[in-house]
Parts: sequence; structure tokens; C-alpha cells
Amino acid sequence: MLVEIPKRAEVVGTLKIWDIQRIIKLDAEDVEGIAIKSVRESQIKEIVEKMAIIIPVKNERLHLLEGVLKAIPYKCPVIVVSNSSRDSQDIFKMEVDVISHFHNLTGHPVYVIHQKDPSLVAAFREVEYHHILDGNSVRDGKAEGMLIGTLIAKALGVSYIGFIDADNYIPGAVNEYVKDYAVC
Repeated sequence: MLVEIPKRAEVVGTLKIWDIQRIIKLDAEDVEGIAIKSVRESQIKEIVEKMAIIIPVKNERLHLLEGVLKAIPYKCPVIVVSNSSRDSQDIFKMEVDVISHFHNLTGHPVYVIHQKDPSLVAAFREVEYHHILDGNSVRDGKAEGMLIGTLIAKALGVSYIGFIDADNYIPGAVNEYVKDYAVC
């Protein structure tokens, strides 16, 4: 993969956030320059194996979620944080069924939790992180789901994380996103 070398970064606490980085070519090796670098497939694979992908989901089409799951590289754990409906049509249960079936067929490591799980409320109260709570539940919102996924990734001990939307219509693009995250 041939990537543009990022020019700037912001430091927030212990986190370094790099400027936008462009992918010049998906398949290129041994090309170097002042503003570009090539990354071998073996280097990408090494980083992907230390990465978790977080998928925040809310009432998405199940076949799209399944397509996203299928496109994530095998050794990359997946964390699905759902805020889907639990009413008469329990969409969360349907998501869990799709995820369980996928995991049983492939053995791919997938973790799933509902954003309104009471254990999350208890955990956030225990660490006195009340801003994420709205009464007796976690606030609605994609950012809250992303934060929950990030905390689960930290508990899993991964070195890198990436976020992918559950409504991606092109599974091949998901695989490219994961590899793009690995070279950033």
C-alpha cells in the first residue's frame, strides 16, 4: 500500500492524532519518496492482528451488518455496540443471532453488548463517570457507543482500534478501511 506521510499531529493527553492521510495506491511495495511511503502486506497484517474494530449499530439492516462482519480480517477482534430496539420487534436479539451464527461458522472473535445494558450503568457509576448516564441508562448516541467499544477494546488489551459503520453497503470497502487504519 502506498500512503502519503502525514504532515501534522495534535496531542491530546497521551493520545497523538495525525492529520488526514491519503492512500495513493492500494497495492504497491518498495516505493519511497519525501512525501510517500510504502507499507508491505505483512506489515499491515501484523498491525491488524493487534487491532479491534468497533461497530456501533442502531436498527440497521441485518444483511449489511453481516456483510461488514465478513469483511473484517480474521484475527482482528470485532466489538459490536448496539443501541437497537428491544421493543416488540427485538432488533438487538436479531443482531445477536446474526453475530452468533457468524461466530459459530467462522470462529472469528466477536464481542457484542447493548448500550442500555444495566451492567454498563453500574460500571460507569462505580468509576464515577456520570456524564455518560441519563438517569438509569447510558445516554443514546453514537459517541457513547464508540466510547463503550473503546473501553472494551482496552479491556481486551489491543494496541489499535478502528471504527466502521454497520450500514456499509460495500463489504470490500470495509476490508480496505481496516487496512487503511493499519497504515495510519
